[in-house]
Amino acid sequence: MNWSELRPVVHRSALLNDPDFLNQVVTRYLQQFLEAEIASFLQAEPYQRTDDRRGYRNGYKPRILKTRVGRIELSIPSIPQDREGRFHSELFSRFQHACKHPRRESAC
Repeated sequence: MNWSELRPVVHRSALLNDPDFLNQVVTRYLQQFLEAEIASFLQAEPYQRTDDRRGYRNGYKPRILKTRVGRIELSIPSIPQDREGRFHSELFSRFQHACKHPRRESAC
């Protein structure tokens, strides 16, 4: 997501008064991060056929993160062929570590 995509949204006064605005922006950004992370792991975009492909997606599973901007509902790509457990999202490992911090616990 870049500024040219966000500019029309930010300039709408109705959204600036919306308390969920920041939550929506963060949700959209994190969802795009997950999609890029999974494409990098699989070494292929959705529906792309390559010899280097490391597995296939099989739908999504819901996941909720508690953040400073509220609860964020994400759709996590499911990879059933990764039975060895090789894929772990950096997003969740970093976020869980941050939430275990005693001073930040109330914000997570």
